[in-house]
Amino acid sequence: MITRPVVRPELASGTLIDGDFEVIERLAAGGMGEVYLARQRSTGALRALKRLHGYLLSDEVSRTRFEREAKVVAKIESQHVAQVVASGFDRDRGEPFIAMELLRGVTVSKLLARGPMPIDEALRIMRGVGHAFAAAHQAGVVHRDLKPDNVMLAESQLAGDATLVKVLDFGIALISKGTLSARITGDFTVGTPPYMAPEQFSDSGQIGSHTDVWAMGLLLFDMLTAHRFESSASNTDAAFATLIQNITQEPITPSALRAHERGSPRTPARSRPRWSRPAHSTRARASSRRSA
Repeated sequence: MITRPVVRPELASGTLIDGDFEVIERLAAGGMGEVYLARQRSTGALRALKRLHGYLLSDEVSRTRFEREAKVVAKIESQHVAQVVASGFDRDRGEPFIAMELLRGVTVSKLLARGPMPIDEALRIMRGVGHAFAAAHQAGVVHRDLKPDNVMLAESQLAGDATLVKVLDFGIALISKGTLSARITGDFTVGTPPYMAPEQFSDSGQIGSHTDVWAMGLLLFDMLTAHRFESSASNTDAAFATLIQNITQEPITPSALRAHERGSPRTPARSRPRWSRPAHSTRARASSRRSA
């Protein structure tokens, strides 16, 4: 079990990491760690510097995932994946770090706070995500945690493109082939539940490219409706159990019908009957999901 001691202080401005990365300020903090704005002294370039929370340094699974992330991203040949500049171990602080390209922009989750996206924009984002995942899957990498928070429209350096789609956070990615293919002990039911595929809730589930494709469909639904396909009213254990049951056992609600249930303006009521499925088709789909 991971215990959470008193949170250690932020890195002070001017702190030098691994003799090359000078901390300027903290940019963000999440469940796994922190991200700092830093200047790489050897090049003068600004970088995003990632570090683990202090209480996770002694957790083998969390630390292994973090140290492996840089190697995972290096395997993926796509401009739509946030690039790693360097990684290593800072001996002065006794902790690993990852230095990445500095991205300036906005995540899809923040854009959705304004409402549904135009269809053309949603499709443009999906093309970028698709390119990133095609390259990742070719390299034997499964992201496992696609969600609006992990897709950014970053300022682009390309002529004619104001923004570039970037897929973020390969921290819990699964490697299905090559020298990094060993599954981490305890690395089974991980991800963000509303965006997880049924197989992610089972220790024996077959994780593969299809797992990311499932999440891509949910992401597209989010962008077109500004609502989650799967949601719960609270964070209670009962609500979480219901969410898992909906994903792994219940028949799949047609996306257009779910959009109508969520109040999407893009779902004309007169079209709803077209989205109903025959009972035998629904049962067959539910049965195949339970046996998967």
